[in-house]
Amino acid sequence: ACSGAVPLLRQGLSSAFAGVRIAACCALRSLSRSVHILRTWIADAEIAPPLCALLADPKSAAAATAALCNLLIAFSPARADALAAGVIVPLVAALRGELACGGGPVVRAELRLSAAWALRNLSFRADMETKQRMLSGLGGARVLGLVSGLSTDGEALSSDGEAVVHVLAMLRNLLHREPSTRSRRGTGKEETQATDKRGCHVEMVLKEVGCEALLESLAACIARPPCQEAATEALLAVANIAAGSPAHRRSVLASEEVMRLVSMQLLYPGTHDAARLGAVGGLWKLAGR
Repeated sequence: ACSGAVPLLRQGLSSAFAGVRIAACCALRSLSRSVHILRTWIADAEIAPPLCALLADPKSAAAATAALCNLLIAFSPARADALAAGVIVPLVAALRGELACGGGPVVRAELRLSAAWALRNLSFRADMETKQRMLSGLGGARVLGLVSGLSTDGEALSSDGEAVVHVLAMLRNLLHREPSTRSRRGTGKEETQATDKRGCHVEMVLKEVGCEALLESLAACIARPPCQEAATEALLAVANIAAGSPAHRRSVLASEEVMRLVSMQLLYPGTHDAARLGAVGGLWKLAGR
């Protein structure tokens, strides 16, 4: 049934009626939750380009952004098509609160939430060029503002902190470097090597945002998180900074507030298990080399 439905939904994305376009986006969002459908029928139908085109339609932008979220995960064949269609620019504009969107504050908040979620998925295991384009589009000052939970217009990203969680997870992904596994010549054994020079991804982020300012923002999020998951993501971002070069590690160690908050996660009985694991990961990276 899906093999025939997906092409029809693709046609619906170009309908002259906004209601049909939005309904097609909602249906595709639901279908994309299935890995099988995502990697077969949705990939074969080349859904990403028309969805990206709808980001320029104020009436359909929020629904199209939500539909793109699952299409941008690392193992989705549609991710490359979306990147080729220029998905980064409108998603960044949506997260900054600068993308034209019909509807009131609720719809705009949904658009920012979906944009943060989509960029989080896109940043996971992304190459250096993709990360650089995302970071340059957002800008260092805007990244700090988003970590604080505010969009360009001063409105809260979301009332429950969910968008802040996605922003922090995106930041954590931008700071992360992926190891690559390859066979050692003549031995048949595999060895893991970093895909970039030590701390290259970390340096890219810190150059744009500023090390001291970023650590201060992460410390504030750990100390006064909008939700517990946000504190966990902030701790994991600190761990990824510590996993960079020796200079990056020294920067984390030099931040008394960050070190105090990381230590508190281990000592305070009420700390959530995930936050405690994030703190342990940070200390592990600091002491690892």
